[in-house]
Formats: sequence, C-alpha cells, structure tokens
Amino acid sequence: MGSRVYLYLSLWPLLLVACDRVGWRHEALLDRAEHLLVRQPDSARALLADVDQPERLAEGEWARWALLSTWADDEASIRPTSDSTINRVVDYYARRGNRHQRAQAYYCQGRVLTGLGQLKQATTAYLQAAELMEGVDDPDLAFRILSQAGLLYVRQDMPYEAIATCRQAFDVARLAKDSLNMGVGCVYLGRAYRLVEDWRLSKDYYSRAGTIALRIGDWRTYCQGLQEQILNYTNRGLMNQRPDDRDIAMHLDLLWWTLDYHDDESVYLTIGNVYEAFHRPDSAYHYLSQAIGSDDIYIRRTAYQELHELLLGEGRHEEARHFNELYHACRDSIEAMGSGLELYQIKRDFEEARRQKRAFTQAMVAGAIGLLLLSGLLVALYFYRKARWAKRSADRSIERQEARIRDYENRIATGERDLKALRERRDQEIARLEEELETLRARKRQEERQAAELAFKNSDLYLRFHRADWRPARSDWQALVAEVDRLYPDFATRLDELFPWLDISDRRLCYLVKIQTRPGVIAELLCCSDTNVAMTRKRLYEKATGTNGSAKDFDRYLLNL
Repeated sequence: MGSRVYLYLSLWPLLLVACDRVGWRHEALLDRAEHLLVRQPDSARALLADVDQPERLAEGEWARWALLSTWADDEASIRPTSDSTINRVVDYYARRGNRHQRAQAYYCQGRVLTGLGQLKQATTAYLQAAELMEGVDDPDLAFRILSQAGLLYVRQDMPYEAIATCRQAFDVARLAKDSLNMGVGCVYLGRAYRLVEDWRLSKDYYSRAGTIALRIGDWRTYCQGLQEQILNYTNRGLMNQRPDDRDIAMHLDLLWWTLDYHDDESVYLTIGNVYEAFHRPDSAYHYLSQAIGSDDIYIRRTAYQELHELLLGEGRHEEARHFNELYHACRDSIEAMGSGLELYQIKRDFEEARRQKRAFTQAMVAGAIGLLLLSGLLVALYFYRKARWAKRSADRSIERQEARIRDYENRIATGERDLKALRERRDQEIARLEEELETLRARKRQEERQAAELAFKNSDLYLRFHRADWRPARSDWQALVAEVDRLYPDFATRLDELFPWLDISDRRLCYLVKIQTRPGVIAELLCCSDTNVAMTRKRLYEKATGTNGSAKDFDRYLLNL
C-alpha cells in the first residue's frame, strides 16, 4: 500500500507537466489560427480542424476555438446553419471576457444572424459590438463592425443610416492608414450614396476605391467598384445616349473580366442591365434570368424587378405580371427578416438606452460629488456656528444688513415683474401681427397652387395618366414626378420620411394616388392586379399611421400629405 502511494506521488508532477504542455499547444494553435484568420481563412479553418475533440477543452479554450471557427467560416463565405454555438460564445465572454473579446463575439454573432436572415437581432449585435469598441485599440475590428452594419443598412434601404455608418467605418480605416479597408469602405460608401441617387459622390467613391485597390493589388475590391460603377451608369441612363457595338463591347469586356475575381450572380445582373440600357432585350433577359438563380435574396429581388420593367417595356404584360408577383414575394420575405423601419427603431431604442445608461452613470458620479460637498458643507457649518456663538453682536449687525438687502431685492423683483409684463404684452402684439401676415401669405400661396393644379389637370400629361389603355415610358414617369414635385414641393420629402424603404413600383403608385388616378387605371399602368393595388395601399396606410385602415383611407391620407 505504501509503495502504491509513493508511485502516485511520483507520477503527479509528470501529469501536471503533460496537461500544461497540452494547454500550451492549444493556445499556440489558436494564436496561429487567429493570425491567419483574415488573410488566409482556409488555412485558419484547417488549423482549427486539427483540434481533437474541442468539446473536451476547458470552457475558455472552447469559447476561443468556437469564436475563431465561426469567424473563419464567415471569412471563407460558408453560410451558417445555426446560431447556437455563437450564442454560447457570447454568453461566455459576457461573463468572463474583456471589452475586446466581447466585441469580437458580438461581431461574429451579427455575421451569423445576418447569414440566417435575422436582421433585427443582427442589428442589435452590431450596435453592442460598436459600443464595446470605445476605448479598444483594434481598428480592423472596428472597421468590420461598422462596415457590416452599414452594409446591412444599405441592403434594407436605410440611406441616411447607411451613409453615416459607412463613413464612420471609412474614417476608422483612414486614420489607421489601412489601404485594404479604405478600398472596401469606399465601395460601401458608393453603394450608400447610390441609395439617395447622389451619382457624383457615388462615382467619386467607386473611383477612389479603384485607385486604392490598383495600388495595393486588391483585385477583388477593384472589380467590385468597377462593376457597381457600370451599374451606376445604367441606372442613370447614360448608356442610352449613344448605343453602339463598341460601347457594348467595352463595358461587357470589363464585366467578363471581373468574373475572374468576383464570380457571383451580381455580375450577371449588371451585364443584364448593360444590355437593357443598350436596347438589347433578348440578351438582357438571358443574363437577368441567370441572376435570379442567386442564393442572395437581394440579387433575386433586383433581378425580378428588372425583368418586370424589361418585359413591361416590350409589351409582354403577362410575363411582366409574373415577375412582378415574384418581386413582391421576395420583397415581403426581406421585410419579414426586418424592415428598414424596424431596424431604425431598434437603433433608436439602443441609442436611447445607451443615453439613459450614461445619464445614470453621470448622476451617480454627481451624487458622489454632491455627498462630498455636503460633508464639507457640514464641517464648514460646524465651524461657522462655533464662530457665530462667539460673535453674537456681529451676527445681529449682519442680520440687519441682510434685511436691507432683502428689501432691495424685493423692490428689484417687483420692477422686473413689471418689465416682464410689458415685454409679454409687446411680444403678444408682435405675434398677432405676424400671424395675420402669415395668414395673408398662406391665402396667396393657396390661390397660386390652385391655379397651378387647374393648369396641370388640363395638361396632356395628367390626362394620359388617367387612361387605362395607355402605357407610360420611363420618361413619362419622370415627367409626372417632376410635375407633382413642382406642385407639391414637400410631397417627395414626406414620402421619404414615412416610407424610406419604398421601391420604384410603390413610389409610382403614391404619385398616381396623389393625382387621383382611379384604382383600376393604376392597376393597368403598373401592370398588376386590382387586388394588389388595393392591398399595397392598405399596407402603406397601416405602416404610415400604425392603425388599421382601408385603401381609401390611404388615398385620403396621401391627398392631405
């Protein structure tokens, strides 16, 4: 028995050394994988796969292994199938990690949730990650968090949030002098400005992205910027001015070249747009049809919309109606993942909670300072009272002086009240006169607008948009928008405030309702069913007001807008 105990005691140090060596080996492997993570994700995945039975690792080692594995899969463009692993990682680092580790975990959670289509939860994760990055020196991670949040806003048609967030990401990369991230940031800013149709700034950022990418040899970013710059030209209609075979060949050669570095259906979508811009409908239809096979729901949505517009212009109304229905189904699926309005509300609620948290912290600090001041005041009061007791005669003199001061203060207060009353009467009279003047001005504006509306209702453009047997071209739609915006200068702005996510079909519907086009005529002009028109009006009314209503309620609401 004694010899056995002696044997155990002799082997115990060896066991401790062995365990320590295993832990050191895992730590070294994870360090190496993290180093390779961004630039060589496949190599990082291979290293992480070498970890034998990761579920038997210590909790902290497993959390780091799972975090790096999730990150490496994302960098390798492997779609997630579940969020259970990353949720465990987030839970662990919320309890045990520092700010940097928690930010990494929330970033990876945002990427997983984005891949799963849970955009509302992804938005919250990115916001939490961005908050944790304050005071953390990791510009690459900060760029990734902000740029992915900005890209999410771009895809959900939240232009102003997208521009602000993508600019933050670019500034982080610029201050860090990270050329690779600066190029990517320029591409994202180009996309964000395209949402508000600021073509000049969008082109500038795409060109800047190309310049940076060429300098460092980042061909993927260069091709992305080139592709989207060509898409800008097609969207603006610049290629329609002088279509010839040489122009077609030049733009198509550039796009085919990008497939070597950026092989996805978005390139086919752009090729289809080029052919459509050059009035080659058969070729446009061919490549747009390839784009609808994409796994990316946003690419499919755009492809369905472009096919609808293309076939509508070709007079193939039944086929156009089919693609319009597919487009609406795709758009509804995107909204189910999280509409722009919902994401905006999440962002606003998060910022409000953050503000309240900071206010509470400031209040606690102020309370502590106040407590210290109160303690000092009590000490001072003690010595004051002690001195007062020794100098009672002086105190009586002070009281008399204070009584005089109070009397003077009362007199001053009375004079100030009288002066305030005079100022209030003067301000009331000025307000009354200004109100009368504004009434006269409003009456004049109303008369001028009524005259302009009467002239517009007698115009050929107005009468054509009230005919069910007429099909407008893009130039007719542009003319209608321009005329309505001239008559009602605030209409477009109010639409953007109420419905920042509106697509071109719904926006056209709003303009037709504004000029009081009958629902049946609207359905023919938009090449959709009467039921679709009615449901769209009802849906827009409920989103604008937050209450149930009918299609006619929306018409009345929009006429008063």
